[in-house]
Parts: sequence; C-alpha cells; structure tokens
Amino acid sequence: ETLSNEEPLRVGICHALQNLLQSALNKKDTSDEDATTLGAFAKNFLPILFNVHAIAPPDIRSVVIETISAFILVTPRSLVDNFFRTIVQKLLETTTSATVTKQSPADTTHALADLAMAVVAGLGEENLALL
Repeated sequence: ETLSNEEPLRVGICHALQNLLQSALNKKDTSDEDATTLGAFAKNFLPILFNVHAIAPPDIRSVVIETISAFILVTPRSLVDNFFRTIVQKLLETTTSATVTKQSPADTTHALADLAMAVVAGLGEENLALL
C-alpha cells in the first residue's frame, strides 16, 4: 500500500527491494532458498509495481522498471510468461483501438513496451519467439 500511495517513498522502497533481490541472487550458497522465497512474493509485488509504473512521473519510471527487472530474475517462469502474455495482449488492444479511433496511445504504448522489455529476462523460449 505504501508503494502505491506514498509517492515520496517510492524510490527508496524500490531501491530497498532491488538491494534485497540482488543480495539473494548474489549468495554463493548451493541453496537458492532466499531467491525462491522472494520469488513467491512476485505474484503480489509485480502487479503493484506495474500499476506504480503506470502512474509514476517519468523520472521515477526507470527506477520502477529496474525493480521489476530485478524481481523477474527470482519469479517463477510460468508467472513471468503469464505477465508477459497479459502485457502483450494489452499492448495489442491499445494499438488496435487507437487505429480504429485514430487517437494516439503513445504514453500507454510506451509504458506497456517498457514493461514487456522488463520481463524479457525471465521469459521461456515460447514467449521469446513472440518478440
């Protein structure tokens, strides 16, 4: 809730999440327990981060995208694939409706394209072929 509602705290929260995720990924243990545990929270955090990205001012969006990219590295592939398909579907709907109505969906299209690129690192081969 704080991430969504407290704009002045967003950058700090995003940096803290990035540090936590990088720490889990950089551990030299044979166990990936920390990364797996954090990955279990991805289904909750990623939709919030997607929404924050949509409402954030342009100067904050890059920090949100970096946080999404970090979360993707610990997110189960099936969840990443589902998010990617949803993003691509919304991107297609946005561009199709813009063509019909002759309106420019540039901001929405760019935001969705940013999200699609942020999840690429976690995609399975089937979804990589869509690119």
